[in-house]
Amino acid sequence: MKKYSHLFLFVVLLNATVNAQSTQPGNQRAAESQGLSRTGIAALQSLGRAATTLALMTAEIAVPVAPLYFPAPPAIGAPAIEAAPIRVADLAGAGAYAAATAAAPISGRGFRNSVTQRLNGQTTGNAKIDEIIVAAATRHGIQPLLLYSVMHQESAFNSQAVSPKGARGLMQLMPATAARFGVKNILDPEQNIHGAAQYLRFLLDLFDGDVSLALAGYNAGEGAVKKYGYAVPPYRETINYVRKIKRRYTNLSSLSE
Repeated sequence: MKKYSHLFLFVVLLNATVNAQSTQPGNQRAAESQGLSRTGIAALQSLGRAATTLALMTAEIAVPVAPLYFPAPPAIGAPAIEAAPIRVADLAGAGAYAAATAAAPISGRGFRNSVTQRLNGQTTGNAKIDEIIVAAATRHGIQPLLLYSVMHQESAFNSQAVSPKGARGLMQLMPATAARFGVKNILDPEQNIHGAAQYLRFLLDLFDGDVSLALAGYNAGEGAVKKYGYAVPPYRETINYVRKIKRRYTNLSSLSE
């Protein structure tokens, strides 16, 4: 309430001062007629000025001017936790883990190592073909290295190989043989290799597990083997064919991985 009482006093004194100042020399007679002398008017003016100065000073003390800027109040609650910086080592570790996971074969961890082991460290130069060889050999009960050796001799691992006689693919199936064992796309590596493995299994069963006769039948046909009394036909090509594959298979089987 103090600030309002000072303001009220200021207004009263200010009005009195104005009234006193309005009494100019031309109005002296009117003032004297109201009982005011020139000395009294001067004293009242001085008192008005002093009262006005005092009122202004008091008002400034009672009602300070508000500041133009308030700093933002501190946040209520726990301070925010700063995220830990990402280190280069963390990124490298995450990248290595992601790369190892992406490279893992669908068939399970270590499957590629198993393929290499089954082939005694040998490869066609194509990991997918290596896997198909092992899968086909396992499915049809043939040594993977035997299938590998036949493929090496037949096509030198060329999936698009075509012989002058019309044999096609990695294990050089004739169209009639491919159709006989359910191969629909003779140049599809997986179908071709599985069809060839099935045919070789058929020959091994037909000739009581005799590898030489089975290989001779693969090259010259089972009819030629039967024709020559269940022996390797006396064809130079067939004789060399059987000899080269058996030698490669024997040599590779004796190697340590």
